[in-house]
Amino acid sequence: MSFEGHTPRLLTVHFFNVWVFTFAADKNRDMAFHLQEKYVNPFTDFGFKKLFEAAELAKLTPAEMFGYEQSLKYYRDMKNVIDTSYGEGLAEGRAEGKLEIARKALLQGLSVSQISVLTGLAEAEIEQLRKQQ
Repeated sequence: MSFEGHTPRLLTVHFFNVWVFTFAADKNRDMAFHLQEKYVNPFTDFGFKKLFEAAELAKLTPAEMFGYEQSLKYYRDMKNVIDTSYGEGLAEGRAEGKLEIARKALLQGLSVSQISVLTGLAEAEIEQLRKQQ
């Protein structure tokens, strides 16, 4: 079987063969690597990677599954902390950037209303910056 033609029938036949192979994969690992070299990778194409991951999880003992779930929970918590911190840092950096632009614009002699339009800062904030200079 070759994928040079890419005909729908050929892909359907190959898809069926990969599914059949999946059910015998544990006994035929050598054949799997041969197929992997010659055809589409049966371990990653057509969503089979998720199938094999689910099969690996199904083999875990209850204690191992608990440890896996705890590890996954820890990973997700840390990812959320990092993502939140990153978002807050971006917002803080943007605010500081607007203030810096406003300071430079004041030094250049632009009016408070012009600076407000350029930076999106309230005129009261710009007046406060002017008093600090």
